Amino acid sequence: MKIGLYVFSAMVIFFFGMYSYKNESIRNTIFSIKKLKNVSYSNYNLGAEATTPKLELIIPDSSKSILNSCRENAIKANILRDEDKIIVPGKIVHLSDTLKIEMRLKGDYSDHWAGDKWSYRIKVKGGQELFGMKSFSIQAPETRGHLNEWYFHNFLKEEGLIALRYGFVSLTENSVEKGVYAIEESFDKNVIEFNERREAPILKFDESILIDHQIINSSSTYSQEDIYLMAKIDVFKSKRTLKNDLLYDQFQKGKFLLKKLRAREIELGEAVDIDKAARLFAIADITGGHHGLRWKNIRFYFNPIIGKLELIGFDSNSGHLISDIYYNLWDHHNLNEYEVYRWKSIFFEDDDFLDAYFHYLAKYSAPGYLKRFHNKIESEMNLYLTYMYKENSMYRFYLEHYEMNANLILNKLNEYNESRNPKRSEYFVEVKAADSISYGDLKINIKVKNKSFETATILGVFNPDEKKISANSNYLIKGSKRKKPAEDIHFNFDLLLPIDSSQIKLKRNKNRWVHKKIKLGYQFSGQLDTFYTKIEHYYPSNSKLASKTEEYSNCFEIDHSSQTVLIREGQWSFNRSIVTPKGYKLICKKGTTITLNNNATLVVNGPVNFSGTSEDPIIITSEDSTGSFFVYQTQFTSELNYVRFSSLSESDLGKWRLSGGINFYESDVNLNHVSFNYSKSEDALNIVRSSFTMKNCSFNHIQSDAFDADFCKGEIISTTFDNVGNDAIDVSGSQISLDNINISEVSDKGISAGEKSYIVGSNISIQNGELGIVSKDFSFVNLKMVRLENLAIGFTAYRKKDVFGPAQIELSECKVEDLLNSYLLETGSIGILNGKKIQPNHSNVSDILYGNLFGKSSK
Repeated sequence: MKIGLYVFSAMVIFFFGMYSYKNESIRNTIFSIKKLKNVSYSNYNLGAEATTPKLELIIPDSSKSILNSCRENAIKANILRDEDKIIVPGKIVHLSDTLKIEMRLKGDYSDHWAGDKWSYRIKVKGGQELFGMKSFSIQAPETRGHLNEWYFHNFLKEEGLIALRYGFVSLTENSVEKGVYAIEESFDKNVIEFNERREAPILKFDESILIDHQIINSSSTYSQEDIYLMAKIDVFKSKRTLKNDLLYDQFQKGKFLLKKLRAREIELGEAVDIDKAARLFAIADITGGHHGLRWKNIRFYFNPIIGKLELIGFDSNSGHLISDIYYNLWDHHNLNEYEVYRWKSIFFEDDDFLDAYFHYLAKYSAPGYLKRFHNKIESEMNLYLTYMYKENSMYRFYLEHYEMNANLILNKLNEYNESRNPKRSEYFVEVKAADSISYGDLKINIKVKNKSFETATILGVFNPDEKKISANSNYLIKGSKRKKPAEDIHFNFDLLLPIDSSQIKLKRNKNRWVHKKIKLGYQFSGQLDTFYTKIEHYYPSNSKLASKTEEYSNCFEIDHSSQTVLIREGQWSFNRSIVTPKGYKLICKKGTTITLNNNATLVVNGPVNFSGTSEDPIIITSEDSTGSFFVYQTQFTSELNYVRFSSLSESDLGKWRLSGGINFYESDVNLNHVSFNYSKSEDALNIVRSSFTMKNCSFNHIQSDAFDADFCKGEIISTTFDNVGNDAIDVSGSQISLDNINISEVSDKGISAGEKSYIVGSNISIQNGELGIVSKDFSFVNLKMVRLENLAIGFTAYRKKDVFGPAQIELSECKVEDLLNSYLLETGSIGILNGKKIQPNHSNVSDILYGNLFGKSSK
């Protein structure tokens, strides 16, 4: 009897200990009691003295009655159903501002509304914001793991990923103090713009059928995998999206990609920004935030520039110690049912994703990375800790958990790298098609990986009867080294006869296709036996709307060993878009002319090196003014010297939409002696999220904006803008320096700074136009040696967008002549002219710009 009681007691203690370890609140309390002697009054004093931002929530009786009823229904059902997410009016007070709001209960489960601190979803009305947010949630800090969710979003922001604004406030509800709340931004336009992205829809899988079993799964008929496959694809802010033609079109494109991705009918890289997805997965490992990677929690921003989905992480449940890296949990089938193996396999079965994922795991777990990051966030972290102490002086934030996770990851990386060391095998040669194989092809480009230690002789391509059908001589490929994984070696084979329908027959194997009728033959040194391996390739995507450089072998020379594509010298014309191989440098030499017609776009997912001369420039043009040029997500800086772009326009390939005739996205570039002429696009040159230099360039006869920079850092030197239909220089969220700039004949703004831009410079001349220099929305412009002549308005500073605030402009050594109005300065903005502060002369500048009295309409 006593033995049984001891065993029972031990089991209770064990399971309670395990549960306590998983539950942060209980774990905090236990650790605090255990170390009670170390708990001083300092935390209590820090909490008591903490000055937390204060919000007062005013809920009318009629609204409170509805909320009470919704909560009672939720408690009875143990879930907050859609019919109980009733929106009611209210007000929220911060400092001297009283804002009208719409609000409802928030949170699927009872931790959000069963106690005294209810969670709310709030939307600010009347075009106003709170802390720069139009919509947000407030909830008890423990529902998101106290400081851990804040830490997670800071990590995302540090790595250039989309992160929610997340902080803490003290809440009073109808004069009753509710204590400290977490405030979390909701998914809307402000999230995207705050994270330096172009507005576009945010998609998600609808989790209703998972959360509410009454919808479809009351008898537990369907597994988690089934529910994932059945969940519909939804969009945030659906009313706005459905009313806006552009947003609706982008939603449809994003929905198509997500649908095809879930069905495994499209490559991961065709649908998703792999690099950013890999960062998110690696961050989830080091923060213990795997919960944020579940299909129901991931959000998807459709990036309209590159036509891909960018994963957004939230609700991470981070701060936990991990037992293994996520890849190993998946690989060893140790994921629980809620993780949905099928969903994670989309990522972990993709080689490009794995390469990036392990790269970022190594980066984040490397000695010193977390230390630098923690030093960076230390001040804000210590402030927020005082907010936590305000309610619980024994609260402990386990920052060391992240360090411990980093050490575990380092060990797992060593194990993974050891497992990848080639093992002795005389029969394993991996063969993949580097490009799709189609009917009528006379060439096959394949990648061969020799994982054995012996040198292999590649004999060629064979048919099912083991008859050689390629004309090439034999190739040698050395064996792998014992401490280095085998690498892909590229081979091009000329075929004796074109590929026919019997040879192209395919068989599906996981996420690859295997050619059943053609194969590669090879022998190992010193052996007579011939071995054959079938050729695999990733299936083609329905969304591809462009050709590859290999289809124009007369125009392009591809060197796989150096990963370069050379445009041969001459005059080339394209009526279809061209996509160069991922990561390959595109090289073009002097005297070459490229003509892009019929909406053809030259798409480069790698750096560009265009080297023209003053006597023999490189010319990129369009006879029907429909062509465009696009460089995106490059690792190295592009160089363009003596290049002439002419008569190009924006592109809409169905998959992506480009506003510029020439576009650089997340691709640093140096432009020297480059001209942009007769542009028909929204922007002649659009650079986004990149660093750049522009020297000795010119923009002439531009239909709309000449140069548009979004979230960039760069300098423009000795450059001219002449005869521009809209803005000459238009920058948003950017830091730009200018020197020796001449702008003339501009229909709207000469220089426009918006959305927290910072422009400095000297030797600026703007004449014969509408608006000279514009600073708006928290921007700061500081220019000296300025000449403004024959303009409707010399300069102006104001607030245009509600989410931002007033602007500042300072001009020194400024000379003006023949101005209809010297300046427009909005109340709240700051203007300094030649050392003297000027007085505001208008209460709302936007009302008289944008085609109302001055400038051009932005619609």
